[in-house]
Amino acid sequence: MRSEATALQAKRAGLATAPEQLEQQAETLLEQIADLKKQTPTTLFRLRFVEIGLPLVLSCASILLTLRYPLTEARWREIKDALDRRHAKRAV
Repeated sequence: MRSEATALQAKRAGLATAPEQLEQQAETLLEQIADLKKQTPTTLFRLRFVEIGLPLVLSCASILLTLRYPLTEARWREIKDALDRRHAKRAV
């Protein structure tokens, strides 16, 4: 495609006399550019997996880890009381 664009630039002086040829070459270049913008199904699947699947899996894993974390309200209260006692000793 780059070579065709370079060839068009080289022939630009003569293209003013043949606008049909210029239009045809421009259409060919536009079709080639459109083909370059298309993604293969494999690439689209990988993009969807990375942008949708991976965050979904990581979110589920974080929810499971949070639910299984062994900190209960009773244990939280014990830790808080121990910290309060430690701060009270430092204040004295």
